[in-house]
Amino acid sequence: MFEATLITPNAPFDRYLEGDENALTAEQKEGLDKGYSSCHNGRNVGGGMYAQFGVVERPGQHLLPPAVRGRAEVTQNPDDEYVFKVPQL
Repeated sequence: MFEATLITPNAPFDRYLEGDENALTAEQKEGLDKGYSSCHNGRNVGGGMYAQFGVVERPGQHLLPPAVRGRAEVTQNPDDEYVFKVPQL
């Protein structure tokens, strides 16, 4: 079954995104400060940019799928190999 939309009414993270600073614990906010928000950002918490697979550390060639080259399949630009759209959280 495919779920197109995740509905989490009044979840702590939803309240935090709406401006309630007290909706998350200090530990949860610390997790957000790990740099994830540099890619997973905006109203949809992501989905607005492309990034290289393995932003922190590029995985070994044995982990990269040979049949799926990412954005390079569209642009035909070798610099776009294994570049994918950042998913929404």
